[in-house]
Amino acid sequence: MKHLAFIASLITIVTALVTTSCEDSSTVGSTLIDNNIEIVVDSTYTVSGVSVANPEVRSRTVTQLLGSVNIKGFGNLSSDVVTQFISSESIDTTGITINDIDSIKLILGMRRGSFVGDSVIPMGLSVYPLKRQLESPMFSNFNPEDYYDPADCWGSAIYAATATNLKNRNDYDDDYRYINVTLPLEFGRKIYSQYLTSPETFATPQAFTKWFPGLYIKNTFGNGRIISVVSTSIKMFYHRDMVFNGKDTTIIKSGIYMAVSPEVITNNNISYSMAEALKERADAGEAIVAAPVGYDVEFTFPARKIVEDFRNAGTPMAVINSLTFKLPAKYIPNDYNLAPPPYLLMIKKSKKDEFFAKFQLPNNIDSFYARYNTATGTYDFTSMLNYINQLAGQDSIDDEDIEFVLTPVTATFSESAQSTSSSLYYYYYGYGQPSSTQTLESLTPYVMTPVMCNLDFKNAKVTFTYSKQKI
Repeated sequence: MKHLAFIASLITIVTALVTTSCEDSSTVGSTLIDNNIEIVVDSTYTVSGVSVANPEVRSRTVTQLLGSVNIKGFGNLSSDVVTQFISSESIDTTGITINDIDSIKLILGMRRGSFVGDSVIPMGLSVYPLKRQLESPMFSNFNPEDYYDPADCWGSAIYAATATNLKNRNDYDDDYRYINVTLPLEFGRKIYSQYLTSPETFATPQAFTKWFPGLYIKNTFGNGRIISVVSTSIKMFYHRDMVFNGKDTTIIKSGIYMAVSPEVITNNNISYSMAEALKERADAGEAIVAAPVGYDVEFTFPARKIVEDFRNAGTPMAVINSLTFKLPAKYIPNDYNLAPPPYLLMIKKSKKDEFFAKFQLPNNIDSFYARYNTATGTYDFTSMLNYINQLAGQDSIDDEDIEFVLTPVTATFSESAQSTSSSLYYYYYGYGQPSSTQTLESLTPYVMTPVMCNLDFKNAKVTFTYSKQKI
């Protein structure tokens, strides 16, 4: 419905325009100087979307999805991991010999409750060294068969997701649980020797991954749980013998000398067999989003009609104030209460591959992102002013300008310069909302625990607001 609002006072008009046009960089129209101003709010536009298959996602995250689970209403999802490591530039060798190394362990850390499935069912994993370097780009349908030797298993573990099974790293670390896998002692000694003879190996990620290609972490048995590993490191345990207060003393020490980070390649090798009920809903016309692989949604944004209405307003004395897009999401019944994705990226269809390949951020012209609002059940795209201003200034609008895709993403934030902390952290669905001191660091394809929803385009609301001189 169109709503017309007349404001008599020029001061009130200027205040209203400043308030509603904080992003305004428009060159469309000129300054409105007459008291007779109309504020036009048009929300008559309709939009519809269709499900499109998204069978693979690009590897652009340190999150590792591990396990296998069958979810009624969603399907069967399994994932294992290939990963490189970044190394510490220095290793403690003071007073340490190669024989003082006691053990070396792979440590997989997950947030408490960051899994889907049965918390008590036993699951098994095995760890294998990679025979050669991983290549980029990598995608979720990667087959590691030619990159490891099944007979060369470095270690294995049986684990559940309960607090008693996954021990904390220390008594104060109550938000995380850890899976520990003991690796061959010879690997720890090899690291020690390499550092002594060739310290330049540890100077850069490129040099280190050339020497040590990484690990393949494979789900070996069990079907009933899939976990999100958010920190992966290799920790060395050693001792130092010394004389203290006239007595022979042994000091036990440890150091984390390798870890997964954004500077190196990590890939989730995902296999997904979609539930027939979910496929039937998509085939029937519902706009289904399912991740980490499954469905995206494509749609045409009504920008042509919006610009046409603006140009037909009848006066050159007009200014665009805002454009917003509110999209409701409905839960889809399933036996593990899977939620909608925490964030959606809305991007021009022609720009999607480039966005992830070049580590881009939303520019509010070709791409936008929105957080799922659990209170309203909607994704609210509120920063579309620059997009519509640009189209209003063009002679024509191409199909490429209005064809969009919606895809689930993970948002990474960092503390701003005004904050006392500069640490990078990952914000996950269900753990609160970013504060005003946090800045969007990256958007990566969503590879956390399974998510899905039905995007309700029938109740979507596109709201276009502009001001014009009343004649």
